[in-house]
Formats: sequence, structure tokens, C-alpha cells
Amino acid sequence: MIIPKFLWPFVRYLMGLRANRPPIWQMIREAIEFLGCGSRREIVEYIKRKYGDVNENTIQAHIALCTVNYPSRIYYPQNRRPRDCSTLAYRYDFLFKRDDGRYELYDPNKHGRWLIGEVDGKIRVIGPEGPLEPRKKRKSPQRKMDVST
Repeated sequence: MIIPKFLWPFVRYLMGLRANRPPIWQMIREAIEFLGCGSRREIVEYIKRKYGDVNENTIQAHIALCTVNYPSRIYYPQNRRPRDCSTLAYRYDFLFKRDDGRYELYDPNKHGRWLIGEVDGKIRVIGPEGPLEPRKKRKSPQRKMDVST
């Protein structure tokens, strides 16, 4: 279906791509640069205060997507190809999750070299101490049909 040009602003609005808002990953980066380091809650609160109605689940997903040492980030389409995250060349490689659960900007000199690479034919997050095992994808519960009537 071809959408006429005059309808694009309305379509963008419906899709949540408002012209006055940056992409979610940029909002997260801005929040961390402002906060220095922060919890998921603090990042979400900063974004909601500054940009208004932004879907919290979308913010949470983008935090995972952008965290170099988050093993399950490989399940996002942006992270399915091998790359060296320590070059900081890719826009989604800028967060590091500390042991205390707070996030800060990723610094390869401080946090070590992180990669998305292939291990035994599978894509994995690889840190200074080796590959990390991602959590298994959750399967949606199967509905059982009641046929006893």
C-alpha cells in the first residue's frame, strides 16, 4: 500500500516516531551522560521527565540492547552479527552494567574488550574472561483446548 506524502506526519505520529524526539538509544545515552551512572529506574525516569510519554518496555529493551556485557543482547536483530564492541563504532555499544546493577558509559580501557562473536557456531557476547551464556528465550505458554464436552 502506498501512503500519500501528506499523510506521513500522521503516520510517523502513530508509529511513535515524532520528529521532535531522538531515537530511544540516544535518549538512553543522554540520560547516562547526564546521570554519570544510573539504575534502569533512574534512566527511565530521566527519559519520561524529559520526553514525556515514552513506552517503558521499549526503554528497558533498548537498555538491554545497548549493554555490551548483557548476554541476551544477541537476541535483538541489531546484535546478530559479529563485531568488536570496544571500537565504539556501532551506535548500540555504549552501556556497561556494573556488578551493583547500575549502568555507566562503556569504556574499553576500564571495562575490557567486549565482542559479539561466534562460539561453536552460535553468536555469543564475549568478554575479557570468555563467552557469556545468554538466558534461554522464553517460549509462550501453549493453550490447551478443553475438548471434554
